[in-house]
Amino acid sequence: MSTACTASCEKDGLRYRILQCVWYGTNKPAGTACRDQPRPPVMKTCTGPQCATSKNTYNCTNNTLNKSSDLVTQGDGW
Repeated sequence: MSTACTASCEKDGLRYRILQCVWYGTNKPAGTACRDQPRPPVMKTCTGPQCATSKNTYNCTNNTLNKSSDLVTQGDGW
């Protein structure tokens, strides 16, 4: 299991995972059997999702300029 990236949009952050030492085949906790074994990293760097951008639309109707804005998110960043 790992956590989501701690970063806000397009910034650097950290992502963590939980490591558990278990016996192969049974997946039962191995207690102190892994104490002297090398452990893989529990955190890594990550980049947050793309920032939302504003999409503006301009319309001319009856000599009046009308503006409508829609918030558009580009991709999910992962």
